[in-house]
Amino acid sequence: MAPKRNQHSESYAKNKESQETSILSRLNKSIEKNIRDQLIIKLILETGCKAHELTEIKAKDIEFTTDSISIGSGAKKRKTTISKELGNQLRHLANRQEEYLFGSRQSKKLTARRIMQLVKHQSKAILGEELSTRDAISIQRGRAFSKAKGAEEAKAIKKETGLKSLRTREILTIEQEKGVRKKIKDKLHQVMFDILLETGCLLSELVSIKSQDVDVKDRQITFSKIKFSKRISKISQGLSLRLKDMVESLSQDEFLFSTRQSPRMSEKRAFQIIRGYARKAGIQGVGPQTIRNTMVARAMEQGISASEIQRQTGIKHLDMHHYGVSVAKTGRKDE
Repeated sequence: MAPKRNQHSESYAKNKESQETSILSRLNKSIEKNIRDQLIIKLILETGCKAHELTEIKAKDIEFTTDSISIGSGAKKRKTTISKELGNQLRHLANRQEEYLFGSRQSKKLTARRIMQLVKHQSKAILGEELSTRDAISIQRGRAFSKAKGAEEAKAIKKETGLKSLRTREILTIEQEKGVRKKIKDKLHQVMFDILLETGCLLSELVSIKSQDVDVKDRQITFSKIKFSKRISKISQGLSLRLKDMVESLSQDEFLFSTRQSPRMSEKRAFQIIRGYARKAGIQGVGPQTIRNTMVARAMEQGISASEIQRQTGIKHLDMHHYGVSVAKTGRKDE
């Protein structure tokens, strides 16, 4: 007599096997998706391609023999080199995709909006800091620009990144800053210069600072204007102590910087003061914006995050590749 089959056990086993297969399938898809998202960030950081360009990349656009990738279309189409490591990682992805390199179960290609969301999410998980696609592109361009040592290399980088210009914002070197400081004898003007250099504030914000905006205890200045949202910028202890004497001699509603003719110094006058001292130090074309640029560039060199710099200065979009070249020093001294 044949033994009875335990239908309940067989059914349970089949369900268990089906469940395990389903879990493994979902896990594999999750791993593949995670790899895809990480490759998106890596591709942006290596090539500087924009979100809408990334959505159009197809498997056939990658040349694995030369480790290069074609990005863009029409007149903006360009070929960019990628690392061997990234090339190998993309090869695996390209073999699994029928047409577009980055797709999903719902669509054959991701949207630019979805890519921007993925970059923010993945950068937070991987780097511990949320980066936008714009931030990632700026990092790549900053790295690319630092490698340019001549006109030919700069031309090649422009072709690879799709940039129209590699023009940078002018900044002061440490030596140039020291030269300007030596020429500033007025204590009030010294404070103006230091506020610009430490906070990276705009000229309009500088002349609008009131006594009540300075918090000596917490070492910070509050900038608030109708056109701009309120912002708090940190200052050094040394600057805070110098501001303490100024604040104590003023009423809360008085401006820090005034003239004999007006309770509030004009932007034009503040500009003339900064430019005048720079000229005396033998540096042409320097204004408050140059001091602001210097603050941003130095913060970058110290490894301060883009989000922190933006909070300190009020800059909404920080294009890192614009900062890097100091202003030319003239041989003439205007005494």
